[in-house]
Amino acid sequence: MVALDRRGGRTAPVRPSQTVKMGGMGLPLRTTAVTATLAVSAIALLTVGPLRAGASGSDGSISRPAAPQLGPAQDVDPNDVGDPFIIAVPPGLAPPTDVPFQVRGPDAYVSAPWGPAQVSQAEKHGWYVLFGTPDWQSNVPTAISTDLVHWTEAPDSLPDLPAWATPNYSMTWAPAAQHLGSNWIMYYSTEDAALGTECIGRATSTSPAGPYRDASTLPLECQPAQGGSIDPSVVTSGTSRYLVWKNDGNSDHRPDTIWTQQLRSDGLGLVGSDHQMLGVTEPWEKGIVEAPAMLAAPSGGYWLFFSGGNWSSNQYATGLAYCRAITGPCAVTTDHPYLATTESMVSPGGLDTFSDLQGRLWVAFTALVAMPSPWHPGHVYYNRVLDVARVLAR
Repeated sequence: MVALDRRGGRTAPVRPSQTVKMGGMGLPLRTTAVTATLAVSAIALLTVGPLRAGASGSDGSISRPAAPQLGPAQDVDPNDVGDPFIIAVPPGLAPPTDVPFQVRGPDAYVSAPWGPAQVSQAEKHGWYVLFGTPDWQSNVPTAISTDLVHWTEAPDSLPDLPAWATPNYSMTWAPAAQHLGSNWIMYYSTEDAALGTECIGRATSTSPAGPYRDASTLPLECQPAQGGSIDPSVVTSGTSRYLVWKNDGNSDHRPDTIWTQQLRSDGLGLVGSDHQMLGVTEPWEKGIVEAPAMLAAPSGGYWLFFSGGNWSSNQYATGLAYCRAITGPCAVTTDHPYLATTESMVSPGGLDTFSDLQGRLWVAFTALVAMPSPWHPGHVYYNRVLDVARVLAR
């Protein structure tokens, strides 16, 4: 497996200047402690910048609480899924039973079907679903787990694209799903066949793992004059839900901006006006801000996680901003990334949050880990792996 070029639909191995020694079963064992002000581990130090002091008053700056702190990050799935989004499925709902048996390449794992006993336990105690951006032959790569550590490939949760979309699985990116009423709603971006730009769609399912269906004739959100719209996420304020996304300006040499707009009560449409949340402000972002995810701060306002830089380079990283309200304004908390490349982890990004079956808050993100090349002995390529970490304080 090689990292998918999500901007061009191509795959390309990335080779560093020297071979990286691997450990264990082909992946380095890594546990990295993360905090917003200090990141210390016996193995590596995550790069975080000095936090900007919050302020309030006539200068227009934003007063903010202390930044979120993350616990140890753990590699849990090497099967090359970008932009990970995890949902916890409560007891009472059965997982899919038609999971295929698959072996993918020399560095992949065996994906065996869940037997009746495991299906019964998952239905009794709850389970998890992982969605991502494809490097598999799926519109939305999907996996299931009972413990967040051991993942089994499941069928494509979005097997068919809507009538307005280009039929190309490599152009479907960054899904996010929410439970609303008796349905689950998936938001995703894919290419509009008429416009030739990425737009955001919505699909529904009665099962959290799908199949999701989108019978719409038009996208939910599209900004062709600004390069298109990608990377949807959802944040809740009381009983209202808001869509968060970015315009894909960097795909067409235009400015990137992160946006939000309130969703209709059924989650399938937008109401009111859109709001600009955050643009490119720091040199490390290299003109790109993407993959937004918002989290309510306990003392008011919202944290906005985002990724910046070129995702296939070692300068890709996760940034953090604080927003006074769910519609902004937002300001970055530091002139350096919140999470950045270290000796044990390259390009941490695509971060989003989720709650586990016990109600504890986590983050999920991907990083690139060096893997021995099956094509060129003595070389390595970088494979995206799924990382999860507890949110210790927010």
